Amino acid sequence: MTGNTPFPSFPRVPTDHLRRLTDDTGLIQHAVFGVPDRRHGYCLDDNARALIVSLWNWRLTGDPRSLELANAYLSFVLYCLDPAGGFHNFLGYDRTFTDPVGSEDSLGRALWALGFAQDPSIPWGIRLAAREYFMRHCAKGAGTSHPRSMAFAAIGFCHFLEATPTRALIRTLKDLARGLRDAFEKSRKPGWPWFEERLTYCNAAVPKAMILAGEKTGDRKCSAAGFQALDFLIEKTFAEGYFSPPGNRGWWPRDGAGAVFDQQPVEAGELAEAAAISFKLTGAEHYREASRRALGWFFGENVHRLSLFDSETGGCCDGLTPRGANLNQGAESILSLLLGDLAYQDLVLGAGETRAASV
Repeated sequence: MTGNTPFPSFPRVPTDHLRRLTDDTGLIQHAVFGVPDRRHGYCLDDNARALIVSLWNWRLTGDPRSLELANAYLSFVLYCLDPAGGFHNFLGYDRTFTDPVGSEDSLGRALWALGFAQDPSIPWGIRLAAREYFMRHCAKGAGTSHPRSMAFAAIGFCHFLEATPTRALIRTLKDLARGLRDAFEKSRKPGWPWFEERLTYCNAAVPKAMILAGEKTGDRKCSAAGFQALDFLIEKTFAEGYFSPPGNRGWWPRDGAGAVFDQQPVEAGELAEAAAISFKLTGAEHYREASRRALGWFFGENVHRLSLFDSETGGCCDGLTPRGANLNQGAESILSLLLGDLAYQDLVLGAGETRAASV
């Protein structure tokens, strides 16, 4: 990453489009341009992230509408998590599950959201419901085998342990941290300090989890590997002077060039949050800059110099293609923008300096 040129002030990021995509079941996955597309129903992945967004926004702004949204998203998450330990990811618009079992990623994200909901500032009813279901499903989440699934679950454990630091859960988090560290050591090569043979999706989530888990458990090797991997990711994705993550038309193999398109909003949101957390922990200026520039991707600091934020709808375009922006405005896109924005406000600017945003 080069330069220290500041961006102009970012616009407010309201929750208007998030509310537009939300009905009495939960958050609808997709949109046709700015209009909710009911054909594809709902998923646990999105509603878990929406729970984090709404609770984080409520903590920063006190907006009661965000607490109403949080209750809706938590209700959806609990509905997808069977009390007996099973779970689903996809729910049709007719409220019938469309998958026999959910993905490891979706369970990991659910644990992340339920752990996040343990913050003492959150109303007790939400905290207790989230705690009960976290305890029912944490063992299954700890048994995930994919690095990203482990990362999502580990982040949830880190949040949960802030409120309930039990020895058993700390041991489980240590196991997850060890699994992430082992994946890193197995895959790393000279000039490639990464936990896989290519950069793919939600890349920054894994070093973020390694950093948080290492800090929480005292596993300095894990947190050091996390910082090393994050620095590598920042170097790769800011090589052009602006954020340019690997596109899903080929990703970025270790021995090859990265695919430029299609770039997904989740990459910018994840990196903005991971860098914001790292700045909070270290005070290192390059993390502040990385967080700000990753957030700037949404507002035109990208390969096409196009803003993906739609000030009319409050939504976010679904990515960058060779021809420009994908004009559909689905749930993952606006969630990624809001998560990155909230992280930058809270962890970089500080609660006392946050904008009157996300309301």
